Amino acid sequence: MPPKDFQVTEEERIDNIESMLENMQSVIDKIPDEEMRTALRTCYKDIGRNCDLISKKLATSELKKLELESARERDRNKMLMEKSRNTANILSQFLQKDLVATIVGAALLIMLVTGSMFTGVLSSGIIDNAFLLILGYFFGQTAGKSTSSQEQR
Repeated sequence: MPPKDFQVTEEERIDNIESMLENMQSVIDKIPDEEMRTALRTCYKDIGRNCDLISKKLATSELKKLELESARERDRNKMLMEKSRNTANILSQFLQKDLVATIVGAALLIMLVTGSMFTGVLSSGIIDNAFLLILGYFFGQTAGKSTSSQEQR
């Protein structure tokens, strides 16, 4: 098998055959025997037709390859779009639930508690009341979830 540098593509082979056919035509024209010239011209025409058919098949197969590649690319893009759409749906469902409020409330509660503990600042009555309000919200959430999970069973 020749190295890759010396490999000939189908298009180059067809071009070589066409150039050989042109040379063959000039040789056929120089043959003095009329009967032999007619037989060779018939063979020449048959070879030319076969070469045309092969080049058409090659063009068709190249077109089919391109169509197949574009279909694969289109399918891959569809899958990526579906994946990103599903991710967006999951994220939006996550944000629509009460879980986000719980997370925000927990963050506020932690900030209030740690802020007042480490700074040594006495908390005002409003902050204490807010702390109790958030704490009550969490207890309400927990009680509501346990009640709804018992009802579903």
